[in-house]
Amino acid sequence: MVKFNQAFKLKIVTDYLNGKSSTNLCRQYHIAQTGTIFKWVKRYQRYGIAGLAIQKPNTKTYTFEFKLQVLDFQKRHQLSYPEAALYFNIPTASTIYNWQNNGSYTVNQAYNHVLVALKDK
Repeated sequence: MVKFNQAFKLKIVTDYLNGKSSTNLCRQYHIAQTGTIFKWVKRYQRYGIAGLAIQKPNTKTYTFEFKLQVLDFQKRHQLSYPEAALYFNIPTASTIYNWQNNGSYTVNQAYNHVLVALKDK
């Protein structure tokens, strides 16, 4: 079930950008955490209205190369999981966390995989 549609998110983001406090907006509209509003604002600032569209987690399949690109970029730029997810338009930051910690490859294993491939050339 989707809690908040795109139009609702846009109203909240607009109100916030016009000076209303995130705490008051949370109380008024029964949003559990102010972090939710901050996430919507960041997505709106980066992607516009499309960034507020309803996203369905776990519906995408990412290639090994893409995962490696994300993890490498995150490490090189010292980004948090939410920052990397926002940058690459990945619905949930935990996806990146799982790639790094619970996936079939850890970052070090992925780098080793690439290094071996480069040595073989």
